[in-house]
Amino acid sequence: MSKILVIDDDLDLADLTRRRLERMGLTAKVHAGSRGAMELLLRDEFHLVILDLNMPGLGGADVMKMIRMARPGDIKVMFYSSADLMELRRQTELHGADSYLSKSATSQEFEFRIRELLRSTVRPESRPGVPGARSGSGRPGT
Repeated sequence: MSKILVIDDDLDLADLTRRRLERMGLTAKVHAGSRGAMELLLRDEFHLVILDLNMPGLGGADVMKMIRMARPGDIKVMFYSSADLMELRRQTELHGADSYLSKSATSQEFEFRIRELLRSTVRPESRPGVPGARSGSGRPGT
């Protein structure tokens, strides 16, 4: 099962996001703001991080850089913000996030984007060097 971490300084919105994910049948955890988020990411296995771009102190772009340094190519990151869509897109491209979505997106847009990101996520059990990993691609004949 896919595990998702929601990092947002707005706990009400973060909890709403967690409930949306759980209604989709996914496991989600909320972390309040950026402080301590990296420790959680290094301690637990997540497939996707939904990251608020505008947080006080260490912003989403800074957390994004830290994620890529600590777990390069290992975890999908989606910027999730109330920022203008053009700015959100620019920040996504600038900082290497995998996707972006406005906090005002419809439930259908939200679910589509999450499922799209999780389809392209490498599962921990299929990564070389991870205990319990399967060899090959998981396809017959590999």
